Amino acid sequence: MGDEVPREMSESERERERERLRARERESERDRQRWECATRGEQEEKEDKQLRGGI
Repeated sequence: MGDEVPREMSESERERERERLRARERESERDRQRWECATRGEQEEKEDKQLRGGI
C-alpha cells in the first residue's frame, strides 16, 4: 500500500505529485502517438505493395 497518497501531504508535495502524474500522462500520450505513426507507416507500406502488384 505504498502507492497511496497520504492526506497529510503539504501543498507543495501535492503539487509535485500532480506534476508527476501529468508528466506520466504526457509520456503515455507520446508513446501512443509514436505507435500510431509506426502502425500507420506499416499499413501504408502494405497498401503501396498491393498497388504495385505485390512486388
